[in-house]
Amino acid sequence: AAVTQAKNVLSKVKTGTRPEELALVSRQTLAAKTSRENANRSAVEAIKSAFEASDDAIRNAADHLFVDGETDTPTLRFTPHDTSSSAASLISDRKDITDLLDEWRDDTTKKKTLSSDDTESFLLKQKKRVRKVRDFLDDLSAAVNALSTSDGIDATTLDTWKNGLAGARLRVATASATLLQTESAFRDAEKNTDISQDTLALSQAGPQTQDIIIAQAALDTALQSLALAD
Repeated sequence: AAVTQAKNVLSKVKTGTRPEELALVSRQTLAAKTSRENANRSAVEAIKSAFEASDDAIRNAADHLFVDGETDTPTLRFTPHDTSSSAASLISDRKDITDLLDEWRDDTTKKKTLSSDDTESFLLKQKKRVRKVRDFLDDLSAAVNALSTSDGIDATTLDTWKNGLAGARLRVATASATLLQTESAFRDAEKNTDISQDTLALSQAGPQTQDIIIAQAALDTALQSLALAD
């Protein structure tokens, strides 16, 4: 039994990958590449969606609480309580986010695909941008939630501000979660593609001399053991 097994191993090593096995590996490699391309597109779309959600949250929700929010001299429509973020910090953050959104829009316009060379840095940049927007919305929401009609703002306006910010925060949080999911899927797809390509390359290379030597030695040992047993 040992000799037969050793002969089978040696024969397989000498023969190399069978055509049907090579065809299977080729199909698996093609499927892995297709999955990577799909994951790439999904990641790019997720980055675009995260920008759109953030841009909408700032310019169509947060800016209702500012006068001239898009300028270099925005001002708040209310005075924050001491327990919430200061007016100065909220105004400073709002000015910073104008530049952030402008740069982000440029990136989403130019970036159509992700490449292995810059994936890490590019995705990290997007996550930092989303975090910056979320932190600003959280601070602004905390400041608004601390307000009451005694601050000279009518209940309808307060409700409008609070509901607008709550919806904006939810949309940005959802987009952020989707971005993280697609990033993970893209990394997995890249890893699977690399493995499939390496496997295909090895299969196409044919039998390795060292493998044949090892298999032959194993057969010789099995034959010697059989002879001694006789």
